[in-house]
Amino acid sequence: MTAAQRAARLVAQWRQRRETGAQETAADLLHAHPGLAAELRLHLDLQQLLEGVAPAKASPGIDPGPPLRERIGDFRLLREIGRGGMGVVYEAEQISMRRPVALKVLVPEVSLSPKAVERFRREAQAAGRLHHTNIVAVYGMGEDDGVLYYAMEQIKGRTLAAVIADLNRLGARPPSPDPSDPSSWVSTGGTGRAFFTRAASAFAGVADALEHAHAAGIVHRDVKPSNVMLDSEGVLKLTDFGLARVEEGSHSLTMAGDVLGTPAYMSPEQIRPGAQALDARADVYSLGATLYEFLALRPPFQGATPQELFARILSEDARPPRRWNPRIPKDLDTIVCKAMERNPARRYQTAAEFADDLRHFAEGGAIRARRAGPVARAWRKVRRHRVLFVAGLLVLCAGTATGLLAQRASREESLRVTLEYDDLVRRAEVGLAARWSRERVVRGKSRLDVRSLLARAIALAPGRPEAYLVRLLGSEGPLEECLADADAARARGVLTARGHLLARSWVLRERGRSREANEAFALAGAELPFEDPVTRMLEARHLTLGGEAEAALARLSLSDPEGSEAGLIHYLFLVVRADAQERIGDWHGAIETLAGLGAGLGADVRVRIASLWRRAGGGFEVATVRGKQAVGITDSRIRR
Repeated sequence: MTAAQRAARLVAQWRQRRETGAQETAADLLHAHPGLAAELRLHLDLQQLLEGVAPAKASPGIDPGPPLRERIGDFRLLREIGRGGMGVVYEAEQISMRRPVALKVLVPEVSLSPKAVERFRREAQAAGRLHHTNIVAVYGMGEDDGVLYYAMEQIKGRTLAAVIADLNRLGARPPSPDPSDPSSWVSTGGTGRAFFTRAASAFAGVADALEHAHAAGIVHRDVKPSNVMLDSEGVLKLTDFGLARVEEGSHSLTMAGDVLGTPAYMSPEQIRPGAQALDARADVYSLGATLYEFLALRPPFQGATPQELFARILSEDARPPRRWNPRIPKDLDTIVCKAMERNPARRYQTAAEFADDLRHFAEGGAIRARRAGPVARAWRKVRRHRVLFVAGLLVLCAGTATGLLAQRASREESLRVTLEYDDLVRRAEVGLAARWSRERVVRGKSRLDVRSLLARAIALAPGRPEAYLVRLLGSEGPLEECLADADAARARGVLTARGHLLARSWVLRERGRSREANEAFALAGAELPFEDPVTRMLEARHLTLGGEAEAALARLSLSDPEGSEAGLIHYLFLVVRADAQERIGDWHGAIETLAGLGAGLGADVRVRIASLWRRAGGGFEVATVRGKQAVGITDSRIRR
């Protein structure tokens, strides 16, 4: 590792310690590392570019204070009121119109990703096309000094998720006169019909909003309590169209591979492959699930892992909300169950039908939804409890029941092991890849947690190769263990014979044993046609460290794993490619490659990008301009 790379890592680690509350100054850092004083001063100067870009997220209950910029375009920023993976939301004032707004600003380091920028624009454009009382209005979108933003209606209220949390804490507290307080919807004893009537009327407005969006060719795809606001007048408003499917004639603005929703509120068809064909009935289901949680004060389905949750949504009918809260009127319970039918053909076919039934209930009229009859209910119980039903039939038929049930139990156990193994490996892979993300490894946990996840996966299914490969590529463990992992991955077919030798070379070089690494690399021999991505990446790493960066780039250009399933391998590909590009002086190429990490840019990677800008420009002044373009801040925030 060069002195510049060591300095970049030290500055990134120093910044992380300060973000977690450490009282450590820049002078303390320089005093602790006198041999790197010049390099550290350079990176501390470059860090000034980044301080105005990604302030540490405020701790819960702490006012984040005023924004670092006072103005963006026609808007004066007052304070930060929310922060997500892609953007920051500010309370602001539109100067020309003298009106309060909420201004959503794309995080500058995320703006380095063209896909993130396109999604941000789609979100603003989708919501901007809609004008409805129950949809948070978007006033406009713009860009100022490289910073993308859009202005929307400022809601004086809170999310429905916060309302549900209040209802869980409500207890015997008397009702509030404030219409934005959910306790005002409840009678003095908390058992009357007023609460349910008010809730039905409010949710009918959200259903109207969805019908308006569907008529405009927009499917929201992420209706959930945190995306519904309750304003000071007691009106529910739909927000956040970031995952919306927008149809323009025959062209969809949604890209393959986009996340399609939030697990607890996703319809069964959203979970299945081919979810891009979703229609308005998926939003009907999600709104029904949101109303379910509002009435029952718990989501319709729960699971320890996403896989378990998905399995329940696909295979089970939600228990009626009256099971958890017997005070819910039967008609309202029937409406919720109708909206959440697993089969889309049995749901309300439009959000307008859903809204009509909610209003019929609120006005004391007859609803159109009907409860399933005795035969249908019996059949659903049979489907829900297949094991007991099949066991009863087998007892009546003969003595084959034992063998059939044992076979079924074996399949279920095999499925359970498969799901648990996949979950453990994926969590470990995400933890290792997160070394290049804002959270580093999982916040509050150590590398030992990642090793523990992989050890559990190997103990659960020792014959599968994935956990060995992840532990090998992450270099998680002592040398002997990593070499054994390479052998295990080869024995289980995930590494070729040549890939096995390159993997041993990777492990040995990571431990500083260059002579043995070179011997293993020499034994690997010449490249073969149609080699797998892992083998190419391992060879490219060795070539880069051996001074053959151009050859390394040639190997990497032949195969580049992309998509969510690539995970750690994709991250390593980007890092190895950036190293090779930097060694041949392709500063701009290295910057573009590192920007491919997208929303996961961590402190050390952001410092490295700024350093590359400086080297590309040949001086601090040029780096300042280029850095400003990359991160989107004004000259007043830059100091030598």
